[in-house]
Amino acid sequence: MDSSFSKWRWTKPTGELAAAIDQSFGSFDAFKEEFSKAAATRFGSGWAWLNVDGGKLTITSSPNQDNPIIEGSSATPILGLDVWKYTHITCTTRHPSSRLHFGFLQHH
Repeated sequence: MDSSFSKWRWTKPTGELAAAIDQSFGSFDAFKEEFSKAAATRFGSGWAWLNVDGGKLTITSSPNQDNPIIEGSSATPILGLDVWKYTHITCTTRHPSSRLHFGFLQHH
């Protein structure tokens, strides 16, 4: 059995989630850009979060093991991306001009 994640393909959300993303961010592409930026600009280790806050989707990031709940936010996280500090080192060392791309956000 091949365990390579490179063969996984993800699709755009549909239904209520797609509508909420469009309403909150304008488009799925805008959501991907904002979520990727939240993760890529997190210095060191931490998380990027997709949250529901007051009926609207929001994106935040937090350091280390923190999350919106323990930070006292009214937001409820529904998706988290673990940002590992060495990912930044690997990507910037091997590919200085490349942007971080998160596989689960890639639409093929």
